[in-house]
Amino acid sequence: MKNIVKFNFLVFGFIGVIHLLRVLTQFEVIVVGYRIPVWFNALLFLLAGWLAYENYKLYKGRSKKR
Repeated sequence: MKNIVKFNFLVFGFIGVIHLLRVLTQFEVIVVGYRIPVWFNALLFLLAGWLAYENYKLYKGRSKKR
C-alpha cells in the first residue's frame, strides 16, 4: 500500500509541476481546434498539488485516523 501511495504522490507532483510550467511560460495548447486557457492549468495545478500533498501525508503516516 505504501508503494502505491508513494507512486501517486510522485505522479501527482510531476503533473502539478508540468501545469505550473505551462502557467509560467504561457505556452499555447490547442486541442481539436479549441485553445485551452491558461487559467484552467492554474486550476489543475492546484488540484494536482492538493492530491500530491494528501498522498504525501498518507505516505508519511500523518493522515487523520477515522
